[in-house]
Parts: sequence; structure tokens; C-alpha cells
Amino acid sequence: MTLQSSADIGQTYTEEFKIVAVKQLDGRWSSLGEVARRLGVKTKSLYCWQVKYDQSATAYHEKKTEYDELRGVKSESKRVT
Repeated sequence: MTLQSSADIGQTYTEEFKIVAVKQLDGRWSSLGEVARRLGVKTKSLYCWQVKYDQSATAYHEKKTEYDELRGVKSESKRVT
């Protein structure tokens, strides 16, 4: 993922980037403004993504966790056999 300055007019971001950005809002210590500054996006954009992708971000994280666990099981299975 490449991060661009918020000064880039017309910058488009992938859905994956938006979902990962919204997921970062789940942290107790990160406000919307802090995450937006860190990623170099406008707070309004991040807010809109939060409204749109909040459920998607949760589902994405759960699927990724399941995938990572499955990968670990497959790796362990290959090691044992």
C-alpha cells in the first residue's frame, strides 16, 4: 500500500486501503483525525469510509484471521507429515 499526501487532488484509494484505514479506527488510542493524518488522507474521506466500510472492515479482519489460522494449520500439517 502506498500512502499519498492529502494534497493530491483526485487521489483514489483501493477498497482494501479504505478497509484497513477504517480498521485502524478500532484502536482505543487513535482518533479519526490522528489516523487521517498518519495515512495522509482527509478526515472527511476517512469518515465517509468509516460509514461505508465499518461492517466490511470487521468482516475483512475476521476473514483474514481465519485465513492466517488456516495457513498456519496447513504449514504445521506439512511439517508433521
